[in-house]
Amino acid sequence: MPDLLLRLRHAPTQHRLSATGRRHRPHGTMGLHPAARDALAGRHVLLVDDVLTTGATMREACRALAPAAPASIRIATLASAAFDD
Repeated sequence: MPDLLLRLRHAPTQHRLSATGRRHRPHGTMGLHPAARDALAGRHVLLVDDVLTTGATMREACRALAPAAPASIRIATLASAAFDD
């Protein structure tokens, strides 16, 4: 479901933020597509991200999905970044 999550408001580009800045990124930047709410109840959800840095985007995605009551939310990532703050 590629349109499952919607951008509710613009957030700063993350690649210019420090690790601390990413962790403290404003909440409420993502929302669940209204038509997807019933489709996710009791289902298993897999979120895929290309690079996981601090996990802020995935945390926000999980927050947006939670009201739909999925059975589980799992995350798959292709790479993770490590950097000093």
